[in-house]
Amino acid sequence: MYRLKTGLLCLLLVAALFGIGAWERLHEMYTMQGSAAAYAQMQQLDPLFAFPGSTPESLTHAVSEFKLSAAVAVPPYLEGEATRDALYPFRFLDQLPRTETARRALLAEPTQEHASMYHAALHALISSYIDDLRNARNVLLQQNDPAEFDFLSGKTTSAHIEERLAHAQTDAQSLLAQEDRRWQCEQGTASQCESLIYARATFGTLHSAQELESQSESSSTEEAVENRKTLTVVYPSLDSSPLIELSSSACYAYAPIYFAVATTSSRLSGIAAANVVLLSDIYLDDTTRTDHPFYHALASAGDTFTYQPFNVYLCPDAGEDIGDVLAISNLSASLRTKPFLFSGSLTPTAQQFIQAQKHVLQENVYTQRTYNAFISASSMLVRIYGIDALAHYLGSSEEAARLTELVAQSRARSADLAEVLGYFDDLQVGSYIPYQYRKSSPQAFLIARSGLSQLFALNNRTVEPIFRSLVEVRATASDSNNALLNGTIRSYTHDVSKELSRNELQKTLLQDIQIRQQVFGGFISSLLDARARYAHTHTDTSH
Repeated sequence: MYRLKTGLLCLLLVAALFGIGAWERLHEMYTMQGSAAAYAQMQQLDPLFAFPGSTPESLTHAVSEFKLSAAVAVPPYLEGEATRDALYPFRFLDQLPRTETARRALLAEPTQEHASMYHAALHALISSYIDDLRNARNVLLQQNDPAEFDFLSGKTTSAHIEERLAHAQTDAQSLLAQEDRRWQCEQGTASQCESLIYARATFGTLHSAQELESQSESSSTEEAVENRKTLTVVYPSLDSSPLIELSSSACYAYAPIYFAVATTSSRLSGIAAANVVLLSDIYLDDTTRTDHPFYHALASAGDTFTYQPFNVYLCPDAGEDIGDVLAISNLSASLRTKPFLFSGSLTPTAQQFIQAQKHVLQENVYTQRTYNAFISASSMLVRIYGIDALAHYLGSSEEAARLTELVAQSRARSADLAEVLGYFDDLQVGSYIPYQYRKSSPQAFLIARSGLSQLFALNNRTVEPIFRSLVEVRATASDSNNALLNGTIRSYTHDVSKELSRNELQKTLLQDIQIRQQVFGGFISSLLDARARYAHTHTDTSH
């Protein structure tokens, strides 16, 4: 009831400010309560467990290929201690495309049948997610003495990770109950309903990820440009990829941080893979150290440094930053391909929206500040005009839906999710090769390789309303700039640049690619052969 009163007061104020038209829309929203249309708009304005940004077909294909790669890449010796189902959330991922199909059908045509289909699919999605979290927690609880892990972003323990997943499980159970209340309201069997008025009044307010103290050091745009040029030997498509600036980071104690997106193909399945590339620094794995796991294999072949990408191996919370970067990239590309055209009287809200879009289109470096300003202006536009009226001002219902989806992606951090799965599919190579040289516990594999922040959707604010770091003790800016960051990993900016010029670094990275192909090429070929045999003898019937 409090939520209803709060939302009502917000819209009464809107009505007072914007006249009889707003009163009419307010009356329209009241009459929609308890209908399939109201249920659909609640899921659009205040989504639960939403993953907009990829088609159901692309998600289905990516999940299927990823499962196939994991089936042969996860080290066999882990089988006796923990199944693959506990290391990756495959129940949840299997259900995801079906739920997205039902969500799109509901938003396109909010009938009773589509509402019923979506409720059932969403209920199954959240329930499968809870099961996957429970299995992952059981893996961590099998270790009597909590193991400690050092990452670039700080220190953590298996006990802290388990506690973090327990919070996620509790939150998921709460959202499941919330969805059940919404459904009872839609069916007319609830005494108190989730309010569509509240949903509109709060639309888009959770797009900000977290507040971090991050002003200790600034990374220059010029250095990021130079790093992008250097890393084209690793990612050829990077040269044409725009810089993206984050004002704050879940992984680094200094700001701003620069990234770019490089699209590649998985070495295992060939599906598209989104690589979010850090450009504020270049991290290198020193293979000349005798404690490096590949020292005998690589150093003897003449290798010195291996490029260390930005991923969950450096920072368990990487999904927070990666989700923001992909959302900014996707928004900027969408607006450049087809800017929104607003017709009608230019109210202050409409003017703010038009100006925010203009700033996005004018940027050469895509900044989080400008992105957030556009999301805020878009959110206010939807809250004041409503989706139906907005369709008139933007020219079509499709344009209104595109705008609300872009805002939803900022909250869900789900842009290009199929390509993110493609990245994790390719990462299976990195999971397979190291374990040919040394064994590791299921707990270490889960924490360092399973992509908890992304695959378990801990970075998605429609799944996890509050950001809770997987890192227990966060690194400071001085920690991040130490010469030896994490075992054998070193910073080019603060350390290796004293030994190698940029031209020398490019030659070193190119040589490393060639040496790794010579040393590990046989492993990759055997992995591909095993994958083909497995695909021939197993049929995925989950879809």
